[in-house]
Amino acid sequence: MSIITKLPCEIINAVLRHVGSLQNLSSALLTCRHVYSSFQENPHVAVDILQRQIAPELLPYAVSVMEASRLGPRTDPTVQALLDKLNRELHTASQEAQELQRRALASQLATMPFPLLSQMSHIHDVIHSFVTAFSASAWTLLSSRIVPAHSGEGVSLSPKEYIRFCRAFYRMELYFRLFPHSDSLDEETSSGAPFLRMFPAWENEAIGCVQDFLELQFSKGAIVLLALMLIVFLLIFHANYDS
Repeated sequence: MSIITKLPCEIINAVLRHVGSLQNLSSALLTCRHVYSSFQENPHVAVDILQRQIAPELLPYAVSVMEASRLGPRTDPTVQALLDKLNRELHTASQEAQELQRRALASQLATMPFPLLSQMSHIHDVIHSFVTAFSASAWTLLSSRIVPAHSGEGVSLSPKEYIRFCRAFYRMELYFRLFPHSDSLDEETSSGAPFLRMFPAWENEAIGCVQDFLELQFSKGAIVLLALMLIVFLLIFHANYDS
């Protein structure tokens, strides 16, 4: 039986291509020098993994979020250029144009260093977690009003529903990365109006729902944190008082 350090690079890369995430790939690359060297022979393995993790419909948003985080000074021309690029990627008409767009995105991903790809993977993992929590929360609220007896059951999103949920979270993330000082999601008064006008009003309402959900999650977390701080303070106070 061959030890792993004697396996050809092609076999190593074939195995690496089937790991579940870029986080798992990072762990695998640290196991030994031969695995890392094999990966260096074909770093496109990371792109293959990322494209399996992030659906084609969401990939333009994932790339735009990453580009927005590295935009530097957010002037109107630079922001508009990024939005124009995203708009072209989202609204390709023919199947041939869509295929060309997918190839262009794949080529762009291939030029990105591994840390950026890993960051995109991590952001998607976070969004996936939020989507799971958001859908469960919404289902609990709706089912408790419609069919109270079934309010405790879980929810299973269809692929299209999952894409729509993820899309709303990606759009919100992109919106506040491009317009961090915006205080509303109003198409008329918001500084991010050019972004909001790219989408139908009902889809922008979905972004607002996501914002409300995240604010609620943050407030719950803040309450828990304050409660823990109060407990620590009381413990310290009693310890000092007893001494």
